[in-house]
Amino acid sequence: FLAGITCAAEFEASVNANKISLNQTIKLKLILADATAISMPDLSGLESSFSIASTQKFKNYSSVNGKSLTEEGWQIVLRPKMAGELIIPV
Repeated sequence: FLAGITCAAEFEASVNANKISLNQTIKLKLILADATAISMPDLSGLESSFSIASTQKFKNYSSVNGKSLTEEGWQIVLRPKMAGELIIPV
């Protein structure tokens, strides 16, 4: 997924649902904390089971107890191509 990262401190991947219907979409969120992503993640592993409806890059800054935190990542909207149990690859 993440070939173009400089200094990957922490990585998190999450989805907004565990079960959806064939006509629904699921949001895959990929987050890097305290790192800089140089390029879009490689999504080719998703293409056999999902159509990629949209991608959106984001960057968030916050400060907690005087410590700065930067989160950068992508939100990818996926639509299943078939019914059944589908796995999002690592």
